[in-house]
Amino acid sequence: MTYFAANAIKIPQGGWFPIGIAALSFTVLTTWKRGRELLFGEIARQLVPMQTIIDGIDGVPRVEGTAVFLIPTSEGAPSAMLHNIKHNHVLHQRNVLLTVVVEDKPYVTKGNRLLVKDMGKNFYWVRVFYGFMDTPDIPAALEQCATHGLPFDMMATSFFISRALIVSSPHPGMMKWREQLFIALSRNAMNVADYFKIPVNRVIEMGTKIEI
Repeated sequence: MTYFAANAIKIPQGGWFPIGIAALSFTVLTTWKRGRELLFGEIARQLVPMQTIIDGIDGVPRVEGTAVFLIPTSEGAPSAMLHNIKHNHVLHQRNVLLTVVVEDKPYVTKGNRLLVKDMGKNFYWVRVFYGFMDTPDIPAALEQCATHGLPFDMMATSFFISRALIVSSPHPGMMKWREQLFIALSRNAMNVADYFKIPVNRVIEMGTKIEI
């Protein structure tokens, strides 16, 4: 309000410009925040419990190599994994659920970078911790898994990434124009593989339609 009041009396002389920029920035930031909340809420609603998948995969053929699935938590099976089972009818010999956690501090030391949990039947949950000033590097982090009894060969590892195809819906959430703004912002967001420095020739993307 102080910022607005300071510029309000100068609106005829150009004070409208900084007010307009501030309003636009506020709209974009709040739309992105609210859109992400709706997106993750819808993803959580569709989750299949991971333990259900682990308990029911005994008859699914396994192929050589390691599959890494990027997920927000270990509670639900990644949609990319479900699509892989549905369309290809196989699982990799070893399957890793990878969660990146950004902590509320600038840096995380190398010794505190990883937590590895054996979920049974060659399924693992790996949590990688970064500070908000760290530069995420997933291949470098996975090299440290060897000290946790989980060695990686990058040439035998495939990274499965779920790409959300976000569409507007009549459900309550945001106004129509804000939904369209969020969809446009999402399309222009940095590619996940590039952000985490994952080699593009090791990435398999699978699309998932999400209504917000």
